Amino acid sequence: ARLGRVGAVGALMVALAACGGGGGGDTGGGGPGNPGNPTVGWSDPVRLPGVLASEPVVAIDATDRATAVWLQREAGTGENHVWASRSTGGAAWSAPVRLDANAGNATQLRLAIHRDSGFGMLLWTQTGATQDLHARALHPVNGWGPEARVDTLAGTVGVGSVGVDSTGNAVAVWSQIGPATRFS
Repeated sequence: ARLGRVGAVGALMVALAACGGGGGGDTGGGGPGNPGNPTVGWSDPVRLPGVLASEPVVAIDATDRATAVWLQREAGTGENHVWASRSTGGAAWSAPVRLDANAGNATQLRLAIHRDSGFGMLLWTQTGATQDLHARALHPVNGWGPEARVDTLAGTVGVGSVGVDSTGNAVAVWSQIGPATRFS
């Protein structure tokens, strides 16, 4: 198994470690929920293109497909936007792609990837004229689906969470403050 280590200080850096969750001869004590000790050590960090990156999130499925998402501040507007890159089996990371198409500041990234199937879902909050919850589905082979607004009611969206099953069905939950009430 591989673990991704991501850190950002203005730039997004990615490093991989081989851990004891793999196959034959493994003595690292690994397994689901217990990755064991790195048996090889960390790779040299790789800098992904872009500047002013923050709040990275990474997930890896059982076939070593790693997905990293982060916020990146846009020069000129000061708005954060959602970016992503993927790597398979420890290979080079893909060129970063912007995932949100809206004006406004993106925050609160939440990424869920089903360990076995690789289907995933990304949620984030986007603040412009309103504060809304947005999502993009992730297909394990075909990549990112179209962006969709999740909330449809008046009010301000709070913190959300997401989970995904083996066929790509997702459940999102979030808090929302309406014009006269608070609900979830």
